[in-house]
Amino acid sequence: MGAIGLNNPGFLSVIVGVVLAVILTILILALNLPKLLIMVFTAIGGAATIVSGFLLMFGQIHTAALQYGFAAAAIRASWIWSLVVIVLAVLGFVAQWRTMQEYTLEWSEQSSPS
Repeated sequence: MGAIGLNNPGFLSVIVGVVLAVILTILILALNLPKLLIMVFTAIGGAATIVSGFLLMFGQIHTAALQYGFAAAAIRASWIWSLVVIVLAVLGFVAQWRTMQEYTLEWSEQSSPS
């Protein structure tokens, strides 16, 4: 909200947030994007998890630090890890895209009269 000049987290911020959420939900459903968004988010999450796992294995971060989001901070601290996350996310998205093209959500298919 600070980006549009509203720094007071009050009722107006909640209303604007709810209205934007409803608009984005309608847009996502109208354009049939749930499958695409799921693939994007799981690709990004999987890539960050893989890199975090490697950082744990090589002792760059400790398990106790994971509860504070330290893995994300460690990834952001080095452009190499950020690049690895981006490449893995793209590869994950492409893999999902190729295997999931034939599937559609049942409720999103238009029913034809029989």
